[in-house]
Amino acid sequence: MKKSNLDRLNPKQDDMHGFDFFNRGNLSKDVTNYNKQKNNLLFYLTFIVIAAISLLILLNSASYLKNYGDSLMALAITLIGIILFSLLIATLITFIYKKIKHSSK
Repeated sequence: MKKSNLDRLNPKQDDMHGFDFFNRGNLSKDVTNYNKQKNNLLFYLTFIVIAAISLLILLNSASYLKNYGDSLMALAITLIGIILFSLLIATLITFIYKKIKHSSK
């Protein structure tokens, strides 16, 4: 049997036993990959929820509109503050979740 150029470049034979082409990404059996995706999902979900709650609190407060009025700079600073606050809380919750998960093993 004649070997192709690919067989010469890769001395290890690729036997296709146990290979599942469609078992990739979110369905991967790799446990570490699954845990990383779960932690990322927790981070993004927490970030979005905290940002939404902060925005709702801001929009419901009449004192904000009375104090700042139509100031675009105040709105920009407030939105940056909400994003930073949400990042901080999301990072803290993800860190606590990882510590609890690691200590339970």
